[in-house]
Amino acid sequence: MQKELNPLFLDMLKMPEGKRYIRFLHHTSKENIAQIIIKQGFKYYDSFYKTTDEIIIDPVYLNYWFQLRRPYGKYAVVIIIAEEIIDRVNELIKKYGNKLTDNFNVLSECFPTELDDDYQFTLSSHFIRGYYNIEEDEIVFNPNFDAHFFSHHFLENIEFLKNNP
Repeated sequence: MQKELNPLFLDMLKMPEGKRYIRFLHHTSKENIAQIIIKQGFKYYDSFYKTTDEIIIDPVYLNYWFQLRRPYGKYAVVIIIAEEIIDRVNELIKKYGNKLTDNFNVLSECFPTELDDDYQFTLSSHFIRGYYNIEEDEIVFNPNFDAHFFSHHFLENIEFLKNNP
């Protein structure tokens, strides 16, 4: 039987009208990892899409993903980015970067770290809305969340990735 989603979780996914947003979930099994992501940002290798799922605000759809990702943990980290930020970064990549650069790899306040011939990227903690404990129905918000966050580091990351493919 499908569990009814907490209305506060659904509200957590909503943003002000008039702007477009992209929403993702990342599942983890440990609450301390979810807390670290809120404070330090979301670390990943190679591709942002390997450990996140783009989502829509639909209870049936979300329950489906919760069931599908259950083996990865009961904590769903919510990532929300304004599409205007993605569009702005895409324009900067076209102007200054390598056309193969993934726009999510730029949205960090630090340079990528090279480990074992691969880069570790850190999505800025400003894009982390918080996390939802699916089993206990608890929500934790990130007080520093800002889906419209833009940093001069993004341009520096574009330059770095252009010179270090």
